[in-house]
Amino acid sequence: MNIDILKEKITSVLQNMENKDWVSCKITYQFAPFINKGFVSLPVFFDSKNEKMDFYMNYNLDLNNLLYKFIYWSKTVNNSSDNQILFSVNRDDYSNALISLNFNQQIEDNFQNNLPKSKKGKTLPWWKIESETIGLGE
Repeated sequence: MNIDILKEKITSVLQNMENKDWVSCKITYQFAPFINKGFVSLPVFFDSKNEKMDFYMNYNLDLNNLLYKFIYWSKTVNNSSDNQILFSVNRDDYSNALISLNFNQQIEDNFQNNLPKSKKGKTLPWWKIESETIGLGE
């Protein structure tokens, strides 16, 4: 799976947002080795004065499903240790949107620190659990 497919989908969702007051956007998707299928989405929008705006990106089922498929592919087929997708774009220049994969140790540390002692280092991430990945490898 190519990361450009994900970039195109995120860009499409942003282009269809009702709020047109934002000028730039940075989105971080974090995928710690949660036991249940999931990720954390952290979108931040800025106005023309580069001040943070108080609104959120609408939920988009197609984007979420594509993120799950990408994470699954990245972790299982590509054997990546990355746990973060970074996306940034200016609203007047969608064609130059940037997207990258990174590893952030703090994401892993936070996940492990929130587990009970009896489960630390003993949990399987959702992308290794068959019941959590049905339909993602297609």
